[in-house]
Formats: sequence, structure tokens, C-alpha cells
Amino acid sequence: MKVNETIVAMMKSWPSMYSTRKDALRNMFSSSNYHWVNGELVPSCEGVLYPSRLLSEVLDDEDKAVAKIDALKSKNAAEWEITSAIGDLLHIRRQNNECRFVWENAELLAVENTSKFRANPSLNKDTFNLPADVTSEWFDAAKDLAISILVHKFITHPEYIESYDKREMAEFERAKVLAQEFLDRYNPEKVMERNEKLEQVRKEAKALGYELVKAE
Repeated sequence: MKVNETIVAMMKSWPSMYSTRKDALRNMFSSSNYHWVNGELVPSCEGVLYPSRLLSEVLDDEDKAVAKIDALKSKNAAEWEITSAIGDLLHIRRQNNECRFVWENAELLAVENTSKFRANPSLNKDTFNLPADVTSEWFDAAKDLAISILVHKFITHPEYIESYDKREMAEFERAKVLAQEFLDRYNPEKVMERNEKLEQVRKEAKALGYELVKAE
């Protein structure tokens, strides 16, 4: 699957867990729910994604919570019991509203990359351990995540670095390398510099009787 298609499927399957592109990417790259196949991340087992899940299947039952309140009132239950039940109903409605928003706007949220992480993003041992055959699309997705984590942890919250152990620091360093690799790849000055070097090599090779053909 394509990156955005996978994110949309995640949001429609579990909208309460994956409401932003960043959180979906974090889970894909750092959990055991996904593994690499032919340069792409795919679900490790059935039950990870339900792309055809209906909205009604991801919402909690409000009617049951309302019925509970009515039942408590009818039997003159203690005020604290009724208040607690009302609180449960409000929580369900608030969560359902959020889930409904994510489910209905998944295609837009999958490409929107300005939202913050809902939870502090972790760096696991293999978060950025990309395979040699990683596709350019999934490499770019890893780049998005790497840069987002660097900004979140070490620019927005620089104090996080003080609590990192050796394993997390090693992964942090790998994230920096990955982010820089992407920035170098798309930096206009770097691209021009590489093109100039390649043209020089091509000229030197031609002088020796070799013709270098540009890769398609």
C-alpha cells in the first residue's frame, strides 16, 4: 500500500488512536504491527487494519449511557451516581465527536503534517532502521517522522535529551542522519553541486574513451 492509503486505513480503523499523520507514522515505524516487504511497511498480521470499517463501528454506544442515566434517576439513585453517569456520557460524546471528525476527514488528515504529536513520540531500536530496498515514498515518510521527532523532542522540548539512555541516543543520531540525508537530497545547492561533480566525472570519463549514460 501507498503511505497515505495506509494512514487513511489506520484513521478509519482506529480514529481514537490515529488522529494525525504524525501519530500514524510513529506507530508504523516503531511498533511491531508493521514490517518491511519489498521496501514498504505492511501490517504484520490480520486485525491491524480494517479499511472498510463503517463509522458506526468505531463509535461508542451513547444510547446505553443515556439509558443508564434514566435508570438511575427512576430509582432515585444518589446524586453522585447520576453525576458520574452524566460524566461518562459526556466523555463518550466528546470522544465520538473526535472519532467522527477523524473518520470523515481521514483523506485530508493523512497528508496534513502540521498537527502536533498527541503523545510523546518514542524512539525504538529499529524506528529508522530502513531496508536497503526502501522505496522513495516510504523513505520520505521516514524523513517526515524523523524531522518531526527532532523538532518535537530537541527543539520544542530540549530537556528530553537529558533523560535519554544510550539506545535512545543512538536512534536519535540515526534520525538526525536520516533527516540530513533528505535535506541534502532536496537542497537546491546540494543538487546543483552534485550535478556539477557528475558532469565533471562524465567529461573525464569521455576523455578516457568511456560514455556515461544518465540513469532514467
